[in-house]
Amino acid sequence: MEDLQKFFKTYYAPNNLTLVLAGDLVPERVFELARRYFERSRQEPPVEVRTQEPEQLGERQFVIRRKAQTPLLQYAYKAPLVPMHVGPAVNLLLSILVDGDSSRLHRALVEEKQLAIEVGGALAGRFWTPDCCGFSSHCPRGPRLPRFRLPLTRSSRA
Repeated sequence: MEDLQKFFKTYYAPNNLTLVLAGDLVPERVFELARRYFERSRQEPPVEVRTQEPEQLGERQFVIRRKAQTPLLQYAYKAPLVPMHVGPAVNLLLSILVDGDSSRLHRALVEEKQLAIEVGGALAGRFWTPDCCGFSSHCPRGPRLPRFRLPLTRSSRA
């Protein structure tokens, strides 16, 4: 019980709160209510945020199996942080690999091998840290996902 109370005290303090509101709101009224309910509440020290992954000494894999109409396969590779002046070149490389019907991965996995319905990729995408480059494949129903590993890896290195 002590662990639970400590967790609650640390993370459930108004200054560690993120409040998201949507809809037909009157901003002045929102701020008035927020001040009324949160301003005098206890304050806790800010929560330390860990912004760097531990060193990776090898490949990590995990599989989440859920019933889905369109299975999804994602890969993330470590990538150097891209300085602003290099960004356009890296984006061009990613475009060659994943953007549109003429991209290398689309031609290899969707058209030629017919192993994917759609392919995509991004540098520091929504689900990856800033030092990752990720690729995804929406798979047709039926084939097992491990069949995608070799073609995706080979195509991305070509």
